[in-house]
Amino acid sequence: MNMPPCLPVALLIVGSYLAGSLPFGLWIAKAFSGKDIREVGSGNIGTTNVLRAAGWRAALIVFVLDSGKGAAGVLIAKALAARGFYPPNAGLALILGAGAAALLGHTFSVFLRMRGGRGVATGFGVLTALSWTAGLSGLGVFIVLVTATRIVSLASMAGAAAIPVFMVAYHVRPAYSIFAAVATALVIARHAPNIKRLLRGEESKIVEVPKEPSGE
Repeated sequence: MNMPPCLPVALLIVGSYLAGSLPFGLWIAKAFSGKDIREVGSGNIGTTNVLRAAGWRAALIVFVLDSGKGAAGVLIAKALAARGFYPPNAGLALILGAGAAALLGHTFSVFLRMRGGRGVATGFGVLTALSWTAGLSGLGVFIVLVTATRIVSLASMAGAAAIPVFMVAYHVRPAYSIFAAVATALVIARHAPNIKRLLRGEESKIVEVPKEPSGE
């Protein structure tokens, strides 16, 4: 019996959402420090708060995993579309749908009662899967700004905002650029508390994570 054509689409979209929902920040911080990341610092489950709670190794793992879960569904959808499993327009919709599902999963996680992170790393994974050149260029903007200012939120928003601009500059297909602009708007909207602190000059900067006391 042939599988209904809508079933693989539904499986990919739901799978992308569930993958996006995986709270790696919560789990990795717990494994490294024994702390509930939601009770530390900003209470966010993202890379920056993991850095505060559990150190740079844990933060790096979270960034890679959160980026990977964003990229996974998009890359699978692109592979299926490239192999002609769907007509061009349907394939494009599936690619963008998988990316949106992953980003929404991270932001509104089913495992955290529809709460989640700000979507920076997951959004980076989604957009880099759409265009690796634009994604890495946006990462470059982030690195430059975070090095200069040591303010992660500012660098994150600027890096995210740069990606759709780079997509246009690199002549990436317009649908990807529009999607990137919408995704960036979501990421920036999730940073509303940070924006208020930035305007007041009260936003925290990266500081060295204190070591655990040795007992000596």
